Amino acid sequence: MFSFEKFLIKRTTRNCHGYSMLELILAAAVGSIIIAGGYTSFVVLSKQYSRVSAFSEVQQAGIPSIRIISRDLRMAGRVAMDTNVDPVYGAIANPITITDSGNACCDSITVIYDKDSTVNPQRCQITYDIRPRTNPARNALYMTVTTLLSDAGDPCLGDGATSLVADYIEDLQFVGSDNNSNGDPQLVDVSIIARSQSTLSSTNTYTRPDQTIGNYNFSFTDNLHRDEFTTTINIKNLRGN
Repeated sequence: MFSFEKFLIKRTTRNCHGYSMLELILAAAVGSIIIAGGYTSFVVLSKQYSRVSAFSEVQQAGIPSIRIISRDLRMAGRVAMDTNVDPVYGAIANPITITDSGNACCDSITVIYDKDSTVNPQRCQITYDIRPRTNPARNALYMTVTTLLSDAGDPCLGDGATSLVADYIEDLQFVGSDNNSNGDPQLVDVSIIARSQSTLSSTNTYTRPDQTIGNYNFSFTDNLHRDEFTTTINIKNLRGN
């Protein structure tokens, strides 16, 4: 007995063809291209992210560090005056002291100045230097504050403490010039080299670019990013010394 329904099923089945070998090869090739493109994009973005992170870390360490040091350098030699416009504690003998490390890490600097004017002035001594840290091994910038004089017994802010200013500071250099009659530098060049915590995808060689500030000539070959931050400070509070 003829069944139209079975006839349609058989006819439909005979008309359904599978993929040919050429079609499968083309599909595999297109899929491989898409996967390769996606992986390449991932690698490029990953490298770019690592590079941006490294650059950002160096900027965040170097810029605030040089601003903080510059602030205290501009204050060096400031003498507090009483109501008769006389120095409360007298002149400051050595408002700026630079310790040169030679061809090695790292220089340090000590500045002295008076805080406040006529009410409870304090004579403060601030030292900036580089100290090693571990896990991982690196250098960092520290600040030590000491109260030299205070009539009211009020200490300088941070007295007796050594505080971390910035981590991953590779080098610190100072050069004083244009000394006044007392031998105090009226111009101070400052150089800070900061390095990244994040690693780059490739190895590169960093050589200290500016030999006019300091005398530490060093070079590193690794996968870290480094940059130098420099400034020159004009010391304007030395006329009372």
